[in-house]
Amino acid sequence: MRRRKKAATQRLRKKARGPGKERRRRAMSESILQRLKSDQKAAMKAKEKERLSLIRMLIADIRNEEIKLAKQELDDAEVLAVLRRAAKMRVDAIEDAKKVGRDETAAKEAQELAWIEVYLPKQLSDDQIREKARALVQELGIESKKDMGKFMKAWMAQYRDVSDGKTVQRILGELLNEPR
Repeated sequence: MRRRKKAATQRLRKKARGPGKERRRRAMSESILQRLKSDQKAAMKAKEKERLSLIRMLIADIRNEEIKLAKQELDDAEVLAVLRRAAKMRVDAIEDAKKVGRDETAAKEAQELAWIEVYLPKQLSDDQIREKARALVQELGIESKKDMGKFMKAWMAQYRDVSDGKTVQRILGELLNEPR
């Protein structure tokens, strides 16, 4: 009898508290959140401490971005931006670690980068970027580096999720320098 009464009391308290955590969970991008949560559970079961720590950090970064933007929910593009930022931090950390000869740290950061890239869309290869950039250069009539801003604006509108800006700028520079 007491157990049933206690369980009923707990359910009532939970309802009285309101949406709380459940609302925050739904506020993030469902598809990416679901993947992060299921991977978090899998990492817990497999006792992968490093991976679990990374996933928890990514979820916290997404929640912090919600707070920063004062939004109830982030759309997929904003969640991907948070993940891209985390990946970029890892790339920079790998470069820095290699400069000072800390191969162990670089390897750890590389592993974290690989885990983050699982959640990001597949990036275009240099050849694919070159092909699409050639077509866009012809379409926009770009002839010199002065028009690079115009090109980048058009490029990022179409291919922001699947390409890195630095890589695109490098390839565009090569395209504009080749003889026609």
